[in-house]
Amino acid sequence: MRLTKWDINIRKVVKPTLLSSKLLSPGNAVILATCQLHENPGIFGQNIRQFDYSRFIAKPELARNNSFRPFGGGRTYCPGRVFAIHKIFSFIAFLFHRWDVQLAGPASEGKDVGLGQKFPVADDSTITLGITRPLPGEDVWVELSYNVSLS
Repeated sequence: MRLTKWDINIRKVVKPTLLSSKLLSPGNAVILATCQLHENPGIFGQNIRQFDYSRFIAKPELARNNSFRPFGGGRTYCPGRVFAIHKIFSFIAFLFHRWDVQLAGPASEGKDVGLGQKFPVADDSTITLGITRPLPGEDVWVELSYNVSLS
C-alpha cells in the first residue's frame, strides 16, 4: 500500500492559519498529497521506491509513524479500514487455499521472467484519488491451477 497510495486530502481553512510564512485564509482549500508522506527517505530509507518486504519487519515502529497513513489518520481515518483489511486477508486466504499460485511469464512474448520477476513500478505520472496502477508492461504474471484435492 505504501508504494501505491497516491491520493490527496482536501481541507477547508476555517480560521486564519500561518503555515511557515504563508497565511491561509478562511474559506480557502488546502490540498495535501499524502504520497509525499510515504516517500520520505529520512523515515523509510533511501530505497523508498523499491519494494522491500522486510522494511516493517526490521523497523516495526514505522507502522506507527505519522508519515505512514495507508487509511488516512486522525479524524479522517477511513471507517471501513478494518473491513477492507479483513476482505483483503479473506481473499488472499481463499486464493491460496483453493488455488496453486506460481509466478509465470507471458509465453507469447518469449520472456522467461519466472521467479526473476521484479515488483511492478507504480505509474506516478498523475495523482489519483486512490490506489494507482503499475506502469504499462510492469504486470506480475501468475499461473493459477485449481487445487483438485479440495473437490
